[in-house]
Amino acid sequence: MKKTNFLNLISITKGTCEEIAGKTQCTCDRGFTGKFCDIVIDQCNPNPCENNGICHNLIDDYYCACLPEFGNSRNCTDRLIDPCLSSPCYNDATCNAVTVSSGSDKKKVIYKNFTCRCKPGFKGEFCEITTDPCSSSPCSNRGNCVVSKGTEDYVCRCYPSFTGKNCETYYDPCSDPSNSCKNGGTCLATPEGYKCKCPTIYGGEK
Repeated sequence: MKKTNFLNLISITKGTCEEIAGKTQCTCDRGFTGKFCDIVIDQCNPNPCENNGICHNLIDDYYCACLPEFGNSRNCTDRLIDPCLSSPCYNDATCNAVTVSSGSDKKKVIYKNFTCRCKPGFKGEFCEITTDPCSSSPCSNRGNCVVSKGTEDYVCRCYPSFTGKNCETYYDPCSDPSNSCKNGGTCLATPEGYKCKCPTIYGGEK
């Protein structure tokens, strides 16, 4: 059995080889792999860097380039800047930073995460989801929005001259025979319904 330093054979490889029964078997140095120890092991697969940190592969090691708010922590896990400064919560929700023990360095504050305290009518991790369907004022033409009891749906109470889910469709009340004006009166549509314009010698609603 003959032992040969594989670096003498191929300079780009990192390992020690032995010739056994006419075949070369290599023991790779740390950080290398492959039949001839010519492949650098990718320490960044899977990516060990959290919070959008960028992993840089090293020989038998890796380095995480972290966003500024995570400083130089090993895997970009220690948030050093208050996450609430970026106003991550929607719809005027209140942001509360969550801190963790900083160990021996009492002056170093590490932020673990943040929570959003939602105002009434909103929910979700960032208070981005509305629970009040009327908050967006879905009813047109002065329709009144009412939340359906026990649901997250709504109903629009429309003026008599409008119809549709959101009171978006105009309806001519004078086209309804039951709303016809008597004695030659002229039907006039209004947002509230209709009114009759009576001849001079007549009066009354119809």
